[in-house]
Amino acid sequence: MEKQLKCVLLLSLKEMALRRVVVLLWSDPDILASISKLPIQWYYKDESRKPWLKTIVNKVKDKVSKLESPKSLTKRMIDIVHPIGIEIRRWKEIHQDRFSILSEDINLRVWVKLCWTAAGTIDDKKTAEALIRCDVLDVQKRFQLACIYCLEDYILLLWEELHRDLKDLYQNENSSSVPYFCWPHILNGELDVLDFLWRTSDRKLTSFNQWAFEHSAEEGNKTAAEYFFQKLTHEEREASVMRTAHFVLAYANIYFLDRRRFDLVCYFLTLMTPEQQMELVKARPIEVLSCFFDWPLQDLLLENAGLIWTFLPPSGYDYLLHDMADRFDYHYYPKLFQEFFIQSPLDFQKFFVDEKSKFSHNLPFVIMESEDSESIGSYLQKCRCCRQSETCILF
Repeated sequence: MEKQLKCVLLLSLKEMALRRVVVLLWSDPDILASISKLPIQWYYKDESRKPWLKTIVNKVKDKVSKLESPKSLTKRMIDIVHPIGIEIRRWKEIHQDRFSILSEDINLRVWVKLCWTAAGTIDDKKTAEALIRCDVLDVQKRFQLACIYCLEDYILLLWEELHRDLKDLYQNENSSSVPYFCWPHILNGELDVLDFLWRTSDRKLTSFNQWAFEHSAEEGNKTAAEYFFQKLTHEEREASVMRTAHFVLAYANIYFLDRRRFDLVCYFLTLMTPEQQMELVKARPIEVLSCFFDWPLQDLLLENAGLIWTFLPPSGYDYLLHDMADRFDYHYYPKLFQEFFIQSPLDFQKFFVDEKSKFSHNLPFVIMESEDSESIGSYLQKCRCCRQSETCILF
């Protein structure tokens, strides 16, 4: 029987409660007001991150400390503070920059509409629905949100409210705003108008729905990908799933650094047979493994790492360390980091400690910047140990 990756996150009630508490602390009016003042966009290595880390995140951590919870719970909640903040940043950046909406409208009234999952991620679709139902945004922006998240009922209603000039713009075949251009024709049953999108593709496509499924996934829009997948024939599904999954993994670090890469990858893994999963892991072990460094999938990292290590050649260690440094700069968990290295092959540990990788110096920097004294001490001790002994296990 073919082995299978675990992609479903099962959290304890205690863990879900802790994540909910941290979300509520991030939702305090003073914190939301500070978030609203952040620049539209900043990149993970940009110095403009530093004030954010030192001010807003620390404010939330102070709120956690003042709860006077047991020490173990306080430590766990403090670990959760940063990734919850990154999730808010992700939502803000996508809706301001990637989709060119809400550019001047993200304020306190918008932030209070954020809908959260039990895992501690923003539910993009439910948040869009909440924003559409209220009067926080104008009709054009509500229409755009409805199109992006395939909310058919709202699209139809909001289309009727749009000004004639906007309708003409969105119905223009040369419009660069693909979702807004497509939906009026979809609702009117005019799919033939959209045929040029798939007929001019360099892939072997057979319908607009197949084109829309692949395009949505490649744009990082999981909600739309799920919507159009349901409209595919069996043959179209067979042709598109593996091809698109390879694309998403191949270009994840280029296009999806600011998005939830794990969302798309895990979705595609659930569409595959065990045999197809293993085919993907064999072809792209580093990219698949790296997805489990992302919030909130860290709990699945150790369960899947053993299987993925068997397909990861030493020639890929350098790239893996590079990717780990990028992901850990966002989501660094000392205990998880240590346990991951304990499970890793000895030659990978030595590759890291011996600094054979041009990227290996980035990870110690992340460890030192974390200001976690236990991890720093363990790291320095094990580095000495690993250099002195061929059999010493890192951490």
